[in-house]
Amino acid sequence: IRYTEPKRKRLSRYYNHRYKEIQLMEPVLLLAAIPTLIVVPLTYIYNKSRNHKKATDTSWEQVALHLSRRSEILLNLIAAAKSYPQLNQQALMRMAHARVEAMKTMEANPANIVLIEAKQKELTDALTNLSGFTSQYYPILSDERYVKIQKEIAEAEEAIRVAYNDYNELASIYNSTLDKFPMNLFSKKSKLRNKRLHVLVTS
Repeated sequence: IRYTEPKRKRLSRYYNHRYKEIQLMEPVLLLAAIPTLIVVPLTYIYNKSRNHKKATDTSWEQVALHLSRRSEILLNLIAAAKSYPQLNQQALMRMAHARVEAMKTMEANPANIVLIEAKQKELTDALTNLSGFTSQYYPILSDERYVKIQKEIAEAEEAIRVAYNDYNELASIYNSTLDKFPMNLFSKKSKLRNKRLHVLVTS
């Protein structure tokens, strides 16, 4: 297609005008894209952190489940020990009291991990104290029910150890996510908080 000279000039002016319009729009488009470039990655990182928190909370629920299971087994241990009046009754009462307090704490404060751990430590100490007496009392050591309960306690404590390790691993990943940029700038303003790592509290 051949254009006459006037038409070429008109086309040239038209395209030059459109080019200038596009140049003027570029900053506007860039400014419009900036919020998207910021919000999308932050939303992804925030949702990722929430998923890590959910996994950590679920893992703690498993710890609490195994702690409750051990408490149920210890109730059977107390019942078995009561069959032997010769055992140290003070140690037995300490054990029973510590168990009740640990269970009450878990029921009343399921999210207060620090308090739960403290009460579980008291329960473990009471169990260790009672075991010191039962290990020297041969009649109960030959009791099949007592031997079975001791085996169940050992299995429960191993399950607690594994659950604690899983929790610590997930909590470490979650905490690391919050401590890294850019979440470290926003975590204080959000409801996301670092999780406390735990050491094994069973003997």
